[in-house]
Amino acid sequence: MKHIWSVLCSKSIVDEQTNLISLFDCMEEIQVHFSGADKKNISVLKKDEKKNVPVNLEITSLWFSEEIKEDRKLEIKIGLYDPGNKNIAPILNEFTLPKEYKRLRTRIKINSIPFTISGEYNFDISFKERGQRNYTDATRIPLTIKIE
Repeated sequence: MKHIWSVLCSKSIVDEQTNLISLFDCMEEIQVHFSGADKKNISVLKKDEKKNVPVNLEITSLWFSEEIKEDRKLEIKIGLYDPGNKNIAPILNEFTLPKEYKRLRTRIKINSIPFTISGEYNFDISFKERGQRNYTDATRIPLTIKIE
């Protein structure tokens, strides 16, 4: 199985007639604004304490396989790393690629993002197929979170 691409967006839609996918609001940065009591609470976050930002995101990926002898199971592991390189939100999903197809699109929905401080966050995506012991690194998607 080969990873072709991954994109962080707010949503994707697959057209039923053509099976084409459209990606909406691709993201590179999120600005978080707090006011009143929330602003005070954010300013006194303890070290390694995290808060959640309610936001709808989707990591949409395309995978390709030339070996089509049987259905393929793909386990995808995503780590969200904060600016201090700490994994603050591990995500694990499993998908099946039927043997009659060479391509697989995966869409992983995220309802909120934990954050610790302003800065550069990274979604690290790795995968393994059925029978493999170790994960293979696929890609890293950066996301800047600005807390104001």
